[in-house]
Amino acid sequence: MVNFINEKPGLPMDEVNIPNGIWRHIDDILISTKMNKQQLDSCVKYLNKIRRTIKYTSEFEQNNELNYRDKTLTKINIDNERKL
Repeated sequence: MVNFINEKPGLPMDEVNIPNGIWRHIDDILISTKMNKQQLDSCVKYLNKIRRTIKYTSEFEQNNELNYRDKTLTKINIDNERKL
């Protein structure tokens, strides 16, 4: 089994690679996570192997922006917290 939680010394497990938020609209899901692009690609590849009738895709932010549906979301950092 693939593990997508990376343990880091000194950090509680619930603070590592957990989603900052999950939003869903019909069959589109937006997940804000601490995963890097390589980790996200591995996660999507794993999910696509579980049930081949469902196709998962991903997009990774570029220049702190991500298009989701008909909106452009911008990530900003306020007091060391990420906000959308």
